[in-house]
Amino acid sequence: MDFFEKIKLVLFYDGLTKEEYDIVYNDIYNRNLKNLFAYNLIIASLSLILFLVSCIWNIIESNRISYFTVFLFCSLLIILIKKVAPNKLWIGKLISYIFSSGILLWAIYIGTVTAHNQSATSFSVCLAILPFVAYNTILLGFIHRIIAIIAFVIIAQFYKTPSTISVDLVNIIAFGLVGTGVSIVNQLIQANAMLTRKNVYSEIRNLSNIFNIIRIIDLKNNTSVDYEVGTDASKGFMNRDSDARTQMEDLLKEIVSEQNSKRMVNFCNFATLEDRLFDKQKIVCDFIDKNTEWQRAEFLVIQRNKKGFPEKVSFTLEMIADKYYIKMLDLNTESIE
Repeated sequence: MDFFEKIKLVLFYDGLTKEEYDIVYNDIYNRNLKNLFAYNLIIASLSLILFLVSCIWNIIESNRISYFTVFLFCSLLIILIKKVAPNKLWIGKLISYIFSSGILLWAIYIGTVTAHNQSATSFSVCLAILPFVAYNTILLGFIHRIIAIIAFVIIAQFYKTPSTISVDLVNIIAFGLVGTGVSIVNQLIQANAMLTRKNVYSEIRNLSNIFNIIRIIDLKNNTSVDYEVGTDASKGFMNRDSDARTQMEDLLKEIVSEQNSKRMVNFCNFATLEDRLFDKQKIVCDFIDKNTEWQRAEFLVIQRNKKGFPEKVSFTLEMIADKYYIKMLDLNTESIE
């Protein structure tokens, strides 16, 4: 891949190929909607507070109309984000550009019309933080900021002195470059993280033909996360408000037959699990569930601490009735590999 091809991928697809970008596009879109909702809610709340304060404080009285305008603007976008955008992609994309443009126009107004002899701090800051507010392709985000800077310079000609505009331009260019750099780094990292997570989830889904349950357990913090694959069993036994030990106890009570209960309790004992896995990568144990079907439980080390003890492990359950004859299984031993 040549240099210009890499630049094209960065500008249009956040450093991914078109096929990879299409895979994560919905994730990008949904995250952007959440961000837009949060920022609009914050700005609408602050604008309303400032509007109310301006009614009793003469110092900011000149901005009263702009505060109320921003409040109405953000309130309208909030309604669109919640009611319309989730089902119409083009609405969500349009809201992103409207919101970004609205914030920049407000900053231009504050930095020119109401601040004749002051520097355009608000506009400069908006240029820098805009990448965190709305997720757009790097090229369109760059063009967006260039147009905003040109609009600021044109409007400033009518309200500010040449010397003040010169100072503003230095600040604006500096903050604009920072914003563009942040945009590139931030979006490349996000896009790659989303693609990696998508691939991991895809691999987990592929395991649904093998495992009934995949649980990631953090032994250090006594927490766990279930990936609900294969069956819906984990929905029935997992108490998401409890700790990992309690969740495991609930699981064993739910699925393990009475005759194998003691063996599985010992196998899943967190108090001894770290020692048993100290010099092993995994341990397995076969048992009969309450439906008289054979299952295999396995602990696999994912992460160890500096002393070599496991900190994170995966716990899986696999149906093995089709693979082994019952007479070949020894229920009195724990299989360790």
